[in-house]
Amino acid sequence: MSNKIELEVPNEISYIIVQCFNKAREEIREYRGKQNLITKNGVPFQFWDLLNNAIDTAFNSSNFKAYKSKRGRWRMIFIYDKNSKYLYVLMREQRYKELHNNINKREKMHYVDILTKAFNGDLKAPIEQLSFFSIEFDNEDKIEIYLQKLIDSINKDGAIIEHHVLLLFNQTAEYELTSIRAVMVDTNLNIVSEQNLSSYISIEESTVVEKVDKTNPAANNPTLGLKLTAKADARKKTHPLKKAKKEEDAK
Repeated sequence: MSNKIELEVPNEISYIIVQCFNKAREEIREYRGKQNLITKNGVPFQFWDLLNNAIDTAFNSSNFKAYKSKRGRWRMIFIYDKNSKYLYVLMREQRYKELHNNINKREKMHYVDILTKAFNGDLKAPIEQLSFFSIEFDNEDKIEIYLQKLIDSINKDGAIIEHHVLLLFNQTAEYELTSIRAVMVDTNLNIVSEQNLSSYISIEESTVVEKVDKTNPAANNPTLGLKLTAKADARKKTHPLKKAKKEEDAK
């Protein structure tokens, strides 16, 4: 098994993911403002729907593709990197911690368990993080069935998946993105490799994006199909977004 793997997320993915968060944040705020809701019980799920829409629009190029998937009633979007053959999935930091900390208590597999067992089985975290026993779930005998349902749309395209990567993020109560990192985990959900992507986040440099026609994706455009508004474009020229530095990845 591999003891170490270098995780290098393409700049395009990091940049566009942040822009998708910005777009979903602006749309959820606009929606709440128009509706003048007394209660907001469904807002968290609405944000995910808006974020998934933005991702589906943005990642449709010669290098990346978004795929729809589902696990039970939960619908999600996978991002596939055609060059590295990595499959990216978004998740809140808190949710990852819950799954990781309770892995010995959980009886059923989460979709992250399914993906890591299928595509990260050759990876192991550093020795100080290792569990002494391999985790097994009650429904693990059905993993092939669950996996095929998860990646059905990807299989139909004939895409090959080498590894699975989680994009873990934190937000404020107003959906302001505060941190994001990419992690590759082993079958016990211990982190094997990670990269900090938070340097792509900046309040001053954040931009608002709007949908464009998906039939004409800009394959060589760093925004990958997401068009900047005039106001956002002017702000971007005044404060150009800085690329993530390699030394920050090690933090």
